[in-house]
Amino acid sequence: MLKRISLLVLLLTLPISGVLADATEGVYCGDLGEADCQILMDNSARMHEINSFHMDAQMSLAIDADGSDDVIEWTMSGGGDLAMEAAAAEGIDDMAEQAEAVVASLAGHLQFVFTQQIMDETTSADIELLMKDGIFLINAGAMELAFGEPMDEMEWFGLDLNGAIGPLLEQAGLSGATEAPIDSGAEYTTITRLDDAVVGGVPVAVFEESVDMAALMAADAEAAGATNAMLGLGMDISIDAMLSRSYIGLDDGYTYRMELATTVDVGGLDMDDMAGDLQINLVMHIDLSAFDQPIEVDIPEDVPAFPLGMMLAMGEN
Repeated sequence: MLKRISLLVLLLTLPISGVLADATEGVYCGDLGEADCQILMDNSARMHEINSFHMDAQMSLAIDADGSDDVIEWTMSGGGDLAMEAAAAEGIDDMAEQAEAVVASLAGHLQFVFTQQIMDETTSADIELLMKDGIFLINAGAMELAFGEPMDEMEWFGLDLNGAIGPLLEQAGLSGATEAPIDSGAEYTTITRLDDAVVGGVPVAVFEESVDMAALMAADAEAAGATNAMLGLGMDISIDAMLSRSYIGLDDGYTYRMELATTVDVGGLDMDDMAGDLQINLVMHIDLSAFDQPIEVDIPEDVPAFPLGMMLAMGEN
């Protein structure tokens, strides 16, 4: 039961993330004044130009399944350094090729502590991720957590994603020429400037956005139905609102903090032995710093990286 709920949550993050991206694409100012709108426009331009940063993040996710004793709470905290070429996808029209270019440009070293609580039982694991030139290394502890099996005599598990992201997106129908984003912010988003604050000693302007997800998803019922059909879960997804806050430096325009909170209700769930209603509460808090500072990432040469692209090609034959 627990593993099936965990899989469901992972699947749900994909359509939810896609809906949010579509709803907030571009710079939307709502009823803000000219000066406040200029802060948001300068921030958008600044953040699209950065190539590296340090982040500290915390996330909590609570899952309550109706009619089940499996009450789950996941928390994750940690961070690290991440780099990505801002112009990696510049001049590329195909979405799959864009994703390939972005993944190939990623470099970073992230470390998190993951804690899972089910009723009175608590487990935790250290998660570490190295990435460079399309090679991703995941520590053995994270693999043991994912598969529930001991990884004896293994320190890292490696994947070579070069040549794999494009085919994966093509299989999901997410390839082809990119389309101009639809600005639906005026219809579904409310944005407000709150009182200024200080993050890490930096004076920041605070903006709060509330996206009416219920109205957004109702307006695109066809896309929501397609998502349900793709997942094959026989369910209805409901999100009342998605609330986010951005903390933007008043002097330099960088985003120094991001916060996100939302509740997802899943009704009519029908997955063999798992049926009924599910509620997911998600809260995220991310602090950013050290913008455009050099990042050094060393990938151990003695760790084999399985070529995912080759494995996918072999699977088609």
